Amino acid sequence: MATQNKATDRKSRIPFSVNQYPPIDSITRELLTTNEAAFYLCVKPATLNRWNCKKNGPIKATYIGRKTLYRIEDVKKLINGEAVSV
Repeated sequence: MATQNKATDRKSRIPFSVNQYPPIDSITRELLTTNEAAFYLCVKPATLNRWNCKKNGPIKATYIGRKTLYRIEDVKKLINGEAVSV
């Protein structure tokens, strides 16, 4: 029975390509989608959704209609280890 390398197995489960998203500093928009914010924060989109639903996460979502979006300034602050004012 052959076993797969854990790193190879993990790569096959990542739902996006690293090349799909540009560096965060090159983005000129003010808001990010859930998938984009999850990519830059290195968490799953489901984690962001859970934080948003339970209102206990380190970042607050913004809504435009039914779309859940995250402020790029808040994402950058979390990446840098700063507190986000909620």
